[in-house]
Amino acid sequence: IRDYVVKLASYKTRLAGTAENERAVEEIEKNLSELGYVTSQICYASKRCSVLAEKKGSVSEDKVILVEAHMDSVGRDFAGADDNASGTAVLMEMARVLSSYKNQKTIRFFVTNGEEGGLLGAEHYVKTLKASGKIKEILLTINMDMVGWNSNGIVELETNAGFEPLAKNFATLASSYTTLKTKITIGAWGSDHVPFLKAGVPAILTIEDWSTKTPCYHAACDKPEGLNYAYATEIGKLNVSAVMSKDA
Repeated sequence: IRDYVVKLASYKTRLAGTAENERAVEEIEKNLSELGYVTSQICYASKRCSVLAEKKGSVSEDKVILVEAHMDSVGRDFAGADDNASGTAVLMEMARVLSSYKNQKTIRFFVTNGEEGGLLGAEHYVKTLKASGKIKEILLTINMDMVGWNSNGIVELETNAGFEPLAKNFATLASSYTTLKTKITIGAWGSDHVPFLKAGVPAILTIEDWSTKTPCYHAACDKPEGLNYAYATEIGKLNVSAVMSKDA
């Protein structure tokens, strides 16, 4: 996870629409393809693309568990480590771990772009899924946005009121499989799970405790050396356990 955060933060900028953002997208797709996933890009505007990577289920191809994280940053030079190289790095490690897992349902990874500009990649993808009727295939969306700063061992679980039981289930998984403490927040805002929730898809954000979030939020000091990789790993464990539980 640390190595992948360092890799992403080595781009001068990951701001959507820049040439370096495009190169990061290409590298992410290449890495997921090398893990054996069927990959593609979906673009919400010219040269502004997200990455999809999928492994079909052996039993239920049309039932999808989706894991997402945004790879773009606000554009500070060689920064954006916590926001959101951390979430992307954990997604990539989850993809590595699950690449050899014999999944019954389809597992889909969605590395989004344009989150910092207004959830643009996620909004576009949800609109596309709704237009095709395939939105109903998404059983669960797990979003990771800022999972690298830890002052108290708490992971915040954010969703809307109708899906509070989902958050409680994640809290149970956290107590069973991780060292994390949990805080459930009802009332989703500001990240890529929101378009899925608005479309009626069960969706949850796993994020560092927002009340004690990184002091380098959207700042030039958001560097890889400031993160807690053991904490990020625990969030990865939580989300792997959620995927496997939902796949059962």
